[in-house]
Amino acid sequence: MDKGDFLKFKIDTKFAGAIILVIISFHFIEKWSYVDSFYFTGVTLTTIGYGDLVPVTDSGKVFTILFSLMGIGVFLYALSVIAENYFVKKEASAFHRFESSVSRKISKIEDDVETLNNPKSGNSK
Repeated sequence: MDKGDFLKFKIDTKFAGAIILVIISFHFIEKWSYVDSFYFTGVTLTTIGYGDLVPVTDSGKVFTILFSLMGIGVFLYALSVIAENYFVKKEASAFHRFESSVSRKISKIEDDVETLNNPKSGNSK
């Protein structure tokens, strides 16, 4: 596992743990089922906000505000790290293809120069 993969795994693990903690918190604060808590967490985190499920307790409302402010930022940060890791790998792959292409062209030029410097004996007058 390289550094980028480890970082992605580390962020994914922390993000998943935080989401589970939020789901459990909504379950106990609002007395929702785990499915409703998961649904509300996803809808809030992605900023969709259907409005079909809303917190009714004061503590649930405050928790939702704090979760929204921190959760959206954390979600976007995690997404940016994953996207950066993806594009770095694509860039490395493209560079490797470019480097291989240049190496082949240099080898061909070296072969051509060698042929010009050492003409075959059958071609001389």
